[in-house]
Amino acid sequence: SRDVVPSVDELRKIYKTACNLDDIHAGFVRLLILTGQWRGEIANLKWQEIFAGHFQLKAVRSKSNQKTITPLKQVTSELLAEMPRNEGDFVFSTTGGYRRIGGFSKLKLRLDELVEFEDWRFHDFRRSLATALEEQELDRFTIQCVLNHTDNSKTAVYDCSSNVNRKRRALEQWKQLLFETTNVIRVVSG
Repeated sequence: SRDVVPSVDELRKIYKTACNLDDIHAGFVRLLILTGQWRGEIANLKWQEIFAGHFQLKAVRSKSNQKTITPLKQVTSELLAEMPRNEGDFVFSTTGGYRRIGGFSKLKLRLDELVEFEDWRFHDFRRSLATALEEQELDRFTIQCVLNHTDNSKTAVYDCSSNVNRKRRALEQWKQLLFETTNVIRVVSG
């Protein structure tokens, strides 16, 4: 557990700065910020997992070991539409889709140089999303759903919903914070 939470303003800067990267790496970084999903899940995203309005991972591909559905807002759908369609399966690939992208340490170092601050990791995007949505008074269960964390309550045994509408509304609120709000919140506990 880390105590660094990049501000929404810092994420905006990373998002905008990613445009200075090649299309594949720029799209990868931007999709991480927009969806708050795990780095490995996005890096391994395949074209056959993308559908109209969402992407869906089978349980074997999900860190939570459950099928997950992540709604795509217009901006995320457009971002994915800009990725080159190669013969291979992987969306984020520099090898024609045959292997997923890698070199995350080098990618982060390049972004560090461009944004001129270093105290962040790709996984911190999830923490920033969760913190910002909590501060917008979204309930914790909704945030848990967006992050695809496992619900261990008794009710979860009976509830088989993918909570897609809940996730969609929360990700819309997140997108509005990223693109329309100028509030700068820096949270560092300790």
